[in-house]
Amino acid sequence: MKLPEPEISRRRFLGSLALAAVPLLQSPPGEENVPPPVDRIHALQSSIYGPTGLCFDAHDNLLIVDSLHCRVRKVDAKTRIITTLAGDGRYRFAGDNGLATRASLQGPECAQVDAEGNVYISDYLTDRIRKIDAATGIITTIAGRDVQIWDDKSKEGDAATRRTLDRPNHMAFDSKGALYGLEASRLFRIDKNGAMTTIAGKRNFRSFTGDGGPSSAATLQWPQGLAIDRNGNIFISDTDNYRIRRIDGRTGRISSIYAVQKPYTRESRGVIAMYAGVSVRDLAIHAEQLYFVASNSVNVMNLKSTAVTEVLALDASFGGISGMALDRLGNLHVSDWLGNKVWKVDLLTQSLTLVAGNGLPKHPPRAHG
Repeated sequence: MKLPEPEISRRRFLGSLALAAVPLLQSPPGEENVPPPVDRIHALQSSIYGPTGLCFDAHDNLLIVDSLHCRVRKVDAKTRIITTLAGDGRYRFAGDNGLATRASLQGPECAQVDAEGNVYISDYLTDRIRKIDAATGIITTIAGRDVQIWDDKSKEGDAATRRTLDRPNHMAFDSKGALYGLEASRLFRIDKNGAMTTIAGKRNFRSFTGDGGPSSAATLQWPQGLAIDRNGNIFISDTDNYRIRRIDGRTGRISSIYAVQKPYTRESRGVIAMYAGVSVRDLAIHAEQLYFVASNSVNVMNLKSTAVTEVLALDASFGGISGMALDRLGNLHVSDWLGNKVWKVDLLTQSLTLVAGNGLPKHPPRAHG
């Protein structure tokens, strides 16, 4: 069966390369001298460097993972003032059991907020997931530890703090409050008691297998996007396998529902990227619609019919989409990783409104291996 691709009806070109680079966020030589961002000013006046994940809290405040500044920032929904929620800008792991604003992050990739207002951060290069307590502002590690994968003796169902992670990236909550997360070759679940189990993929084994069978027997390859609908169906952008896969919430079976059938490219505007404009990366879901970026366009899939429509074509004037999120009204927001900005997308008028970032520094972030 041929999987659907978006109809190519190039309506209005508003943006660019949908960069789906694996977020390997070291500080290359010279970039350690980039000045820190300024807080407590309008979000349009502050610098954001290599923004990746986006999410909204219950008050519609926008959280931005300011990855190369090693921070998570918050834009107030009413005042549009930007502040730092976590990270002191130092490129390291430090600060657990203290205030999140005094802690250090190393390549944060994604942030999510639970029903109680606690914030979860995938601290990509430290191989941890960290939690900011909504009441106290204290940050702790809730998954991952300093043990190499091959030395990990933990078992399925052990506490997540005893398990070893391999480049954790995107996360999502289900309707029962369980946290799901992706790493280099696996989808895992952390229940409300802190126990971790594997849902799909195999540790340290990246490939494409398993469609039509139980997700526990399937393999993944650098999955980089995750969304869960209200029925418990899980959607994964299996990035290096160039497809979106769905795990049925009732049966647990996995299948491919979309595949990119475009040539592979490795370079974008002089920046070496593992997946530039071809593979599917971040996902967002709202009202039976799945939004994703692939083939240099923003697309929407009707989850009942699986029909895909291209809703916004992109050109080289835009830097590269690395994250997306929908607010309570269903407005799509995207992070421009190379342009160092965050945009709001009006899908009806096909227009973009800048919501955060002054575009500085001008030189683009570098992907690295």
